[in-house]
Amino acid sequence: MKVYNRKNFVHGLFMVLLGSALIPLGLLRGDLDWRDYILSGGLLLMGGGLLIRSASKKPSEEDLLEERDERNCLVLLKNRSCAFQVVEYGCLVLETVFFVVGKITGEMLFVHMGCGLAVAIGLCLFADVATFMYYDSKL
Repeated sequence: MKVYNRKNFVHGLFMVLLGSALIPLGLLRGDLDWRDYILSGGLLLMGGGLLIRSASKKPSEEDLLEERDERNCLVLLKNRSCAFQVVEYGCLVLETVFFVVGKITGEMLFVHMGCGLAVAIGLCLFADVATFMYYDSKL
């Protein structure tokens, strides 16, 4: 079997391994739910689809062409630029708020820094998705 798109192959293999490990680990823990079966099935189907696409020449060429398309590159560039700016200012505001709260309440600084990092990561993910959807619809 020849792999034409390594990135899709790696993503598909990861999804298949994750989906196939979810059920046995859930059985070992003893708290398996119906949602675990749905998640595992979805991971197996999507991962299998990516594996098949990565091993087929024509779909792999279409995926690579779509990835290298100038419009998609521009959308991704604008997305990352705007997301970075949002996260930058968001982190600045959060740091200021947490330093003030830490000074007023006398709590440990590391606790506030941890909360700030968790919020910054959530903000980063939200901004990335939101800006991509915006620029994808505008361009």
